Amino acid sequence: MRDVSTAKPFYDGMLRLLGMRGKAQEDGSVVYLRISGGKIEEAFALLEDRDHRPNGTRVAFGAASTDDVDRFALRLREVGARNMEGPEWCPEIGPNYYAFFFEDAEGNRFEVVYR
Repeated sequence: MRDVSTAKPFYDGMLRLLGMRGKAQEDGSVVYLRISGGKIEEAFALLEDRDHRPNGTRVAFGAASTDDVDRFALRLREVGARNMEGPEWCPEIGPNYYAFFFEDAEGNRFEVVYR
């Protein structure tokens, strides 16, 4: 992220939908965790890098059903997702691949997918 404080509201909203909670760190970064049964199941961190430039990499988050993808898509629009595509079936990616594609304000690419 070029500016963690600017990006944080979007990521707070997006990652909360996925059951993750963020905690600011002393160095200005934010670490989001999903904890289940006392164990960290997933982690995601926002690190500040003034020279950051988005690239072709896309981070995918799994969903339990097509209904979940649809629900995430509606909510992600509310928290400020940009350049949204879908939700839709994507046979060019794989059989039974249903996804919603989007970007954050800096152009970092994501998807929520059910397979």
